[in-house]
Amino acid sequence: MKASHRRIKGANLERKIAELIRASGLDDNAKRSFRSGAHWSYKSDIYTKLPYSIEAKWQETLKIWKWWEQADANKQPMKPPVLIFTSNFRPIMITMKFEDFLDLVKEKEEYKELKPKL
Repeated sequence: MKASHRRIKGANLERKIAELIRASGLDDNAKRSFRSGAHWSYKSDIYTKLPYSIEAKWQETLKIWKWWEQADANKQPMKPPVLIFTSNFRPIMITMKFEDFLDLVKEKEEYKELKPKL
């Protein structure tokens, strides 16, 4: 596959992720980052107020550790990295550090305890 076709697929995934974030109501302004895919420091593929730095990949061959190193190297300050990936005819998946996952679950449980009972 040509490099230009791979970039198009990656850009499509980034737009899809931003669309899903907007549709969830978590960030009405989520969008594909300016210069996504360019080589510059502290960038995320998705511009969002979510507390994570997002790296997105649409590729048929999985290179999780290589992608993870890229996500970690490019993360925004104070935003843990998450790696979102897919391939043709596959669901969109996410990878994050286990500690960050536990923090996410704890936050959800704390929220449920604070939420008024109906």
